[in-house]
Amino acid sequence: MACYFLFIRLDRDSEIQVGKKGLYRFRCGFYVYVGRARVRVAVRLRRHLRHKKRKHWHIDFLLEEAKVEGIALFESNEECSLAAFLLQHPRTQHGIPGFGSSDCACPSHLFYLGDAFSFEDFFAVLKAIPVSSWVVWRKQESLHHLSVSDGIVPETVIEHEKNGFGFL
Repeated sequence: MACYFLFIRLDRDSEIQVGKKGLYRFRCGFYVYVGRARVRVAVRLRRHLRHKKRKHWHIDFLLEEAKVEGIALFESNEECSLAAFLLQHPRTQHGIPGFGSSDCACPSHLFYLGDAFSFEDFFAVLKAIPVSSWVVWRKQESLHHLSVSDGIVPETVIEHEKNGFGFL
C-alpha cells in the first residue's frame, strides 16, 4: 500500500461541481490532496494525471480544471494520519470541508496552500512526516525508465529502485 500527496495548481478562482457533494468554490493557488492506493499505485497516479477519464473520486472533478504539478509518494497506509498532519501544519491555510473524505472521519483530504508555493519550501514539511520513506516526482524533472512505458511516473520508479521501495 502507498499514500501520496498530489500537489495541484489552479490558475483561476473557480466554482466546480464536485459530484453529489455539490458546488465548491476554489481559490486560485496551490492545493495538496492526500490519497491512497491499496494496489497498483503507479496506475492510480497515471489516472490522476490523465485528462480524459470517468469521474469517480472528488479529486477527478478538481483535476478537470487544475493541474498536478508534483507528487510525493509514501510507503504508508496512514492516509488519515497524513491528512491530520497537513491540517495542523502551519504551511496549510485550510482544508476544503468534506473533500475526499467521504469514507472516513477526516474533515478533509484536500488542503489549500495559498497562491505561492515552492517544492523546496515544502520539502521541510515532507521531512517532518513520520513515515519511513518517501519520494517526490515533479513534472518538469520527469525522466524515462523502462518499467514505465509512457514515462508519466518515471522519477518515482527510479527513486523506488534507489531507496528500496517495495510498493510499486
